[in-house]
Amino acid sequence: MESREEIYDKIAKYPLPDHIITYRPYNSRIGSKRTSFDDLIYLNLKELIPNVRLGLYRNHNTKDIKQWIQMTKSYGDKVNEQFQEYCNEKLLQVEQIERVNQQTSRFDHTQVKKLPLDIQERIQSYLMPETRIIILEDKFKTLRTDMKKWKVDQLKIFLKNVVCDVYEPKCYENYTMKSLPERETIYKSCTNKEQYIREIFKLYDLFKKVVPKSDEKYCYYWENALKLLTSILYVHKKVVPAKITPVADEKKKKKYKIVNKEK
Repeated sequence: MESREEIYDKIAKYPLPDHIITYRPYNSRIGSKRTSFDDLIYLNLKELIPNVRLGLYRNHNTKDIKQWIQMTKSYGDKVNEQFQEYCNEKLLQVEQIERVNQQTSRFDHTQVKKLPLDIQERIQSYLMPETRIIILEDKFKTLRTDMKKWKVDQLKIFLKNVVCDVYEPKCYENYTMKSLPERETIYKSCTNKEQYIREIFKLYDLFKKVVPKSDEKYCYYWENALKLLTSILYVHKKVVPAKITPVADEKKKKKYKIVNKEK
């Protein structure tokens, strides 16, 4: 069975119009009006309808022109068929989103906290980036404040080597399909730790504002937001290692005494 492109290639051998319509023709009755998708689709499809007299003028006989008409009809059917397939894919996507929303609403991450850490991480790896970010932000609510414990050089290096070198280039988009709502300027030279931390989180906050004009770009920026957050958390754990609290120390001493007494 011939594809849409193959059928069009055959039609293109017949005398088609010289120019593609890119705007709505001016109409004195309704005045000027912005060209819509409907205008471009309808008017250009109409242009593909065979011009019988032009075909005869170009030495095509009536048999050729009948074949031309049939191929044009087949092309229209193929366009519609493909359009319907795309719409059906979107219906499946909506149903999938509904299922994910239902599953997410039933997911109680507070219960997951009771499990061993490696099992928690395994479960969370199956979640959507948006959900994983919500969990991490809830778990590390004071992260931005705690990062003041970093040294200035550590903040400066992370800002340059990770944020600016790795993630900032990802913000460059084709202006015809912009998904990020704004453009952020990252300042590498800061006067204090608070400003460095603010610059580090600029792109992270921007990625979470992505507008879903494209499914691919939407997922891309949420995944990058998650990667950037996990990078910050990884370095934070290295720079500011968790300390055993006095209560934990006391429990450890008591346990040690009990074990020695039994011996």
